[in-house]
Amino acid sequence: MKFQNPYPEMTFPNTAQCILSHPDGTNRTIRAAVFQEHRTAFYYWLQWNNKRILELKKAKKRKKQPILITIDWHQDLCHPNEDALHEFSNSDITDVSLAVQFTLMKLNPSNDDHVVAAAKLNLISDVYVICKQAMGLNGWEDEEIIDFYGANHRIRKFRSFEDASDAIIVLDENELYFDIDLDYFVKDGPLNGNASDFSYYGPEEIQKMLDPKSKFMSWILDRMQGFTIATEPEHCGGLKYSNELLNIIDQLFFTPTLLMENRIDWNKSTKWKHLLDLI
Repeated sequence: MKFQNPYPEMTFPNTAQCILSHPDGTNRTIRAAVFQEHRTAFYYWLQWNNKRILELKKAKKRKKQPILITIDWHQDLCHPNEDALHEFSNSDITDVSLAVQFTLMKLNPSNDDHVVAAAKLNLISDVYVICKQAMGLNGWEDEEIIDFYGANHRIRKFRSFEDASDAIIVLDENELYFDIDLDYFVKDGPLNGNASDFSYYGPEEIQKMLDPKSKFMSWILDRMQGFTIATEPEHCGGLKYSNELLNIIDQLFFTPTLLMENRIDWNKSTKWKHLLDLI
């Protein structure tokens, strides 16, 4: 089934996407997307990758795929159904309708296999996960997977921003996708922890983690090629609290707010707050 709208960069249903100036201050653009279900990130990495490949072909250039830095309570490193992924990889993955169908119907509704699926299709290169929950007895050990084209992808996991920063900022990498699942900012709760009630990091604690002027975040922002945010309200204690966490991220990075598009006065559209020295 083909979509009536064949636009190759169509926004995934019930999500939001926008074009932003590059956070390094140069005359480039990136895209940011906000959605509830974390597996939707796969769709955007795929679309951004398709666009990237076309641009590189026009420029007659070749580049390594962006690394992925993802922040999440869970590791989300389950392996997808291999038969379904092979079938999709052998189809026209530039077809928006197929991409939507695969993301919705073939990736796990538990939202835990989109990262490995993206690596298997070489949409991303190496993966760096800042998380709180390990998978299995050896859940904190590094992993390596081989994609469908024979390339190796390293997966590293970190228990803290400090450990991640020390390991990542020394990498010889030029491009990355930055991905946040808001449930990382839940301290404890009945779904992601041991408490009967949800508790959360406050604005000051989150700003300390994601301070755009820190060495770690500056390194990330200078190399960012796409920004995905999963709100996951169920794992954040409900829509109200998920929105409050999103608002903290929004106020930390953007002015006047993310997804503000003013076609009459571009200066009133979304801007990176750190570039305006408003932090």
